[in-house]
Formats: sequence, structure tokens, C-alpha cells
Amino acid sequence: MITVRPATATAAKAFWIDLFEPDDSDRHQVETGCGLKLPTRADLQEIESSSRHYMDGGRVFLSTPFMTLDQEAGVSVLTPVGFVLDKDRVITQRFGHAELFSKLGSSLETRSDVRGCEAFCIIIEAMVDHAADHLEGIGGDLDQISRLIFHKSTPAWRKSVDTNLEVTLSEIGYLGERIGQVRGAILGLGRILPYVAETVKDWLSEDQIARFRVARQDLSSLIDYEAHLANKVQFLLDAVLGFINIDQNNVVKILTIVSVVGVPPVLIGGIYGMNFKVIPELGWKYGYAYALVLMLVTTLAPLAWFRWKKWF
Repeated sequence: MITVRPATATAAKAFWIDLFEPDDSDRHQVETGCGLKLPTRADLQEIESSSRHYMDGGRVFLSTPFMTLDQEAGVSVLTPVGFVLDKDRVITQRFGHAELFSKLGSSLETRSDVRGCEAFCIIIEAMVDHAADHLEGIGGDLDQISRLIFHKSTPAWRKSVDTNLEVTLSEIGYLGERIGQVRGAILGLGRILPYVAETVKDWLSEDQIARFRVARQDLSSLIDYEAHLANKVQFLLDAVLGFINIDQNNVVKILTIVSVVGVPPVLIGGIYGMNFKVIPELGWKYGYAYALVLMLVTTLAPLAWFRWKKWF
């Protein structure tokens, strides 16, 4: 699908051409109208810097990972976004659902002062804000999980945590995966911004150069915040695994207590249940009661000792 801004312009006169999951027909239409060769999705997914930013035919070709939504699975995924920039036009190629580009297109539709470099600057600023919003959301989710794990208040809370440790572990793992995706997007933007600012600085106004500088500073702060969240994820993972180990140890402790407490009465019952002809207590009037009391005492004594040791 091709979207041009302004909507009434042709591909050759638009200041922004946005290709969303383009097919061969879409690519051919833009290539013919603009006189260039668009990189393929495989080209945009290359990780080496020489493939992520280069000049060809007086145009700047850029690519960076970007977090988008997989609508079928309902989870975020990392997809490439490609840029082709010249002085009067920017072309974007993207392969995942993102409302960001649709909103930007609507907001730029009525502006007559926007050309290629200004549109690119606005897109980059929005992508930086997009990464920051994701990190803020992840930070809020991690704070909520931290409160759930550590802020003990009632027995009902403890029971709810015990039954949701596996779910909590999965949630933390997913948040860790999202942090990795945001980091990839931040690093990608961090690579292309200085390249554009240095390579095509003659195309940029003083205001645009200053905004690029601010965007780079924002990315630097986001990297620090991302590192903090990554450490928090690791801490929470260790904490949840620790709680799981504690619960497993408690189960083993209970089984140990039960087995120890059950040994003496079983032993007594086994001794007095033997079918030997001569047993000293066989004719004793109170033998049965004696055996029952003895089994009860040998059961309660270990329990009292375990309780005194605060094992339960």
C-alpha cells in the first residue's frame, strides 16, 4: 500500500511517500515515478552499518529496526523500516502495523512548509518518542510486578503470589524480550542520526541540526534507562526463581516431616502386629491401649520437636 503526502500529489512531487508492506507493483510504481531502486526487505534487515546507511545517486539510504504490533499474535515484534532521503522527499518502507506513521501522515497533510528533510526530522523525533513510550510502559509493568512480589500485606496476597509464580515468570520474560526490542530500535536510530547529520548537513537547517542533536541526547538517556530496566528484569527473574525454590523446599520439608513422623507408629504397629506364638504383651489386659498410646506419643514427640525448631 502506498500513501503520499500531500494526498493530492503525485509520487514525483510528494514530500513523503510511505510504503506499507509493499508488493512488487507498489515498488515498481515508486521506482518509476522517483527514478530510483528501492532496497528489498532482506536488504533492510542487514545488520552491518554499511548496509544500514549509505549514499547512492545523491540520495541517502537508511534502515533501522522498529517495534511494531503483530496483530494476529497480539505481541510486539521488531521489523525493519527503510528510508530514502533527498533534499525534497523522504520515502519510507515498513513491514509491520504501527499507528505512528498514520498519525504523522494525518498531522503533516495540512502543512505546506514541510519538505523531505523536515518530514524525516519529524519522523525520527516521533520514533524516539515511540521508543521512550515503550520503555515507560515496560517500567510501569515492572514496578507493578515488583510490588506484587515484595509488598507483603495479607495471607491472601501470599497465596495469590504462590499460585501465579509461573505466570509472573512468563510476564517478566516477555518484558525482557520487549526491552531487547526497544534496545535494537534505539541503537538503530543512534547509528543513522549522526550519519545523516554529517553526510547531508548542507540540506539541513540550523534548527534541524539542533533537533537532531537533541534526539541523539534523548537516545543516550534512553539507553541508560534501558540498561536500568534490563537490570531490574534480571533482579525480578532471580527473585521469582528464588520464591519458586523456597516453595519447592517447603514441599520437601513437609514431606520430610511427614515421613519422619510416620516412622515410629508404623514401627510399633509392625512389631506388635507380628504373628509369633509367644509375645510378652499378648495376654496383657491393657496391651491394645498401651500400643495406641505409644504410637500417639511417638507421633506427637517429633511434631513437638519440629515445632520447637520452627520448621513449620
